[in-house]
Amino acid sequence: MDSLAVCLQQVSYRWHPQQPQVLDIPELSISAGERVFLYGASGSGKSTLLNLLAGILRPQSGSVEVFGTDLTAVRGAARDRFRAENIGVIFQQFNLLPYLSVAANIELAVHFGGGGGGAASIDELLQQLALQPEIGARKAGDLSVGQQQRVAVARALVNRPRLLIADEPTSALDSDARDGFIHLLLDCAGKNNSTIIFVSHDKSLAGHFSRRLDISAINRVDGRTDDRVDSRMDIAPCG
Repeated sequence: MDSLAVCLQQVSYRWHPQQPQVLDIPELSISAGERVFLYGASGSGKSTLLNLLAGILRPQSGSVEVFGTDLTAVRGAARDRFRAENIGVIFQQFNLLPYLSVAANIELAVHFGGGGGGAASIDELLQQLALQPEIGARKAGDLSVGQQQRVAVARALVNRPRLLIADEPTSALDSDARDGFIHLLLDCAGKNNSTIIFVSHDKSLAGHFSRRLDISAINRVDGRTDDRVDSRMDIAPCG
């Protein structure tokens, strides 16, 4: 079996002890280098799963391994450091600091990733994402939505992450802009050999990815079976 980027075993999550479970995943494995398109209905647990994979949330039970590190066993600052050094996240709302320059927003990611020893050149990243280097001096809040989106990608890629997680990053774009953006994203991530997990409700984007995964096929919370899973999706034992 190829080396694994992600391995989940018996993972369950609920937001509050008195609330029903959001996720109940017996097993999920994703090989290093895979490009996974994750889809499902609103409220089906997609974003919660991404937050578990990024180590932002911790499950009530089970293990979440990313490149062999069990994030449920790593606490506090060590988990944050692992995320900064190994995982790039593109949020739906981009989460840029509007009062800082583009360069400063990206440099924050370099700082939290350990100081830049293995970081990519910011100017080169901006150029790869079809942004002129001089945009680095502009405040993030002054950019268009499309420009902010590409800056968010640059911030996610600057530390050459082994795992890139994208949560509905194309929701504000029209169809032509979506396709162009995904081509840029995959090309830039490919230069780092990053494993990609891309979440969207828009199944028309699935053709850009090597594997399609319906969250209802792995999440037992809603009681649905896996008969709608794409034929290319495998749930293989971890290890």
